[in-house]
Amino acid sequence: MFFCIPSLSRFNTINGHTIDFLIRNGVKHTDIYVFVIESEYEDYRVILNHNINVVLTTRGIRNARASISNHFGKDAEIISLDDDIRDVKMLDYTSVAAHSGRLKRIDNFLSLCESSFDIMKSKNISMCGFYPIDNPFFMKNRISYGLKFCIGALRLFINNPEIENSRAYKLLEDYETTVKYYIEDGAIMRYENVCVIHNFGTQQGGLNETCERGYNAKYTEVMRFMNEYGKYCNKVNDRLTQKGRKIDLRLKNL
Repeated sequence: MFFCIPSLSRFNTINGHTIDFLIRNGVKHTDIYVFVIESEYEDYRVILNHNINVVLTTRGIRNARASISNHFGKDAEIISLDDDIRDVKMLDYTSVAAHSGRLKRIDNFLSLCESSFDIMKSKNISMCGFYPIDNPFFMKNRISYGLKFCIGALRLFINNPEIENSRAYKLLEDYETTVKYYIEDGAIMRYENVCVIHNFGTQQGGLNETCERGYNAKYTEVMRFMNEYGKYCNKVNDRLTQKGRKIDLRLKNL
């Protein structure tokens, strides 16, 4: 298994986030690969443990994901993680009523990855994800199979270079990847009782800063995605919030 982290301008924080999480969970330094742009290579090389692999990529999340795929062979078992992960947690029903579960830190992430790939291979599934929000109220103590949205912050996949190199969307790349793996395999595997704790949108740097993320740009991509993959989408959620107008997608429950 290869633990891969695309990163941009976070060499001062990555050790305290995703790297710390992986080492705490028993992942070897030599199994960690950090993908960075050339102008920041030395910044990362100096700050990271010398046994961690630092690999060059080009700017942009689509390019970084393609570089990860191309660095390894077809069918390689890859765990892709954002560089701002603080923890991975799971539902805990041991000390509270079953209907009001809370989250607890997972302390066997490495074993979880190993067993996940075993399940995936037994079911001919190439991608596995986790519940997209850290709210135990909506989570269920189960694993689901079907068309299940996989958040890009953390996913396990058996490398399919054709899919990993064919992204056409910037803001919806995790939706696009989910749908493409579903079309390829007929199902996605997702843990409904495990979620990732990370700093999405609250920390400087990051690959998402390489593209425009405003409403108009998102609207354009959503409409294009609906035109291309509409039969896999349940609805467009276009709404006005206290922080402004927001738009996103909901995938069908297939």
